[in-house]
Amino acid sequence: MWFSPPKTTPVPVFIDAVIAASRYEGIDELAISTDINLVIFEFHAMSFKTRPEAMIYRYRLKGYDTDWQTTNDRHVEYQELPRGNYTFEVVGVDRDLVYSETPATVQLAVHPQCLY
Repeated sequence: MWFSPPKTTPVPVFIDAVIAASRYEGIDELAISTDINLVIFEFHAMSFKTRPEAMIYRYRLKGYDTDWQTTNDRHVEYQELPRGNYTFEVVGVDRDLVYSETPATVQLAVHPQCLY
């Protein structure tokens, strides 16, 4: 008899909100000015096998971070981002080390402050 490991289901991951002077929910992209000193990305993943507090997340701000980072938190913060175009990416990882199939993403553009 052959052993057949159980089929794995990719972990769905979602970006709940981006906080940058205001709270933005359900967005794919956001433009802010450089005078906003703090940007927070909130996210979650779902797994029937893993408790929410036991999920692990891998994230990066493409265009800013050089490597993927790992956290158990459901949010990450970036302070004083320079102007530029970025993509925030996050994947969930369950207790069996099953990753999200594709990362959840948000495009972020940071532009100089307008003095009107």
